[in-house]
Amino acid sequence: MTKTLINLTLAIVKEEAELLAEYCPNPIYQEVLGNPATKQELMTYVLSRVPNTYVLTAEPTALSARGQTTAYRLHIETLLKQGMDALGSHRPITALRETQTVG
Repeated sequence: MTKTLINLTLAIVKEEAELLAEYCPNPIYQEVLGNPATKQELMTYVLSRVPNTYVLTAEPTALSARGQTTAYRLHIETLLKQGMDALGSHRPITALRETQTVG
């Protein structure tokens, strides 16, 4: 039986990015999230700055990432905003200082 490794943190990052795009009419956010290349850079930026949670599953079912704390989600939202501001202003995203992770 084949098992699949799933990054639950990626699901949270994508969900929070969609919420920002929906509820924050900032044109920079729309520009970054509307471009697949910059959106991928943004996902990489955030995922490299937070602890990631993985699950190994034998069934390809939709897994929920709802169990994360509000503080963790707010940290992800902050990192999304920092990354979008950097990408939207066309600064190299690697020039941003790393922030501390929620612990």
